[in-house]
Amino acid sequence: MGGKFLSYTDQLDYAKEAAPEAGADSEQETLQTLCGRYGIPEDLIAQIEVWTDEQVKLGLREFIKRLTIKMSQSLHGFCVLRALGYHAHIESDGKTVKSLRQIAKHFGCSHQYVDKLTKDLESQLGVQADALDIEKKTYTMTVNPPQGFITLGNALKKYGLTRQQLQGVVDANRLGVVPYKRSSKIIDEKKLQAAMRRHDFSGKESI
Repeated sequence: MGGKFLSYTDQLDYAKEAAPEAGADSEQETLQTLCGRYGIPEDLIAQIEVWTDEQVKLGLREFIKRLTIKMSQSLHGFCVLRALGYHAHIESDGKTVKSLRQIAKHFGCSHQYVDKLTKDLESQLGVQADALDIEKKTYTMTVNPPQGFITLGNALKKYGLTRQQLQGVVDANRLGVVPYKRSSKIIDEKKLQAAMRRHDFSGKESI
């Protein structure tokens, strides 16, 4: 543990933590040595090693899953998991809650407190984890037109035109302007380029 009067060390000794019934001089045999004692064929030993390795991984996954489920039942346990980057699913009224506000409501506190507590734990634990399974809503006004088309707004920027000049090119060459997403309008870029080469920009077109 760490704290005001404690410090961490990279040289941890767990010898004193072993259970008494394990025995002081017990040594773990390798799987190959154990199987060899009973005369198990070499090809079968390889299969047993693969099976054992997979079972250990599955057991570890199950342990982590149960631990995260248990910890996520409390606010501080959930925030520790969130700070470490683990996925902890919380259900409220039979539904999985994901947004920060829903999680805060589930624990009966403000979402600012949940976020502050997580950041404090990140700092104390010395980690910088991404928020776990929290839906982040990002809003953008960027419109990606179909291939070969360009939005009128991007055309103004790309070709250095004013709105009046662009409208004059469109009207004079009867170019088709198509309504698109988020109130934007798109136009065939090749046709626009060809029309711009033919157009006389000395006129006083207006919209």
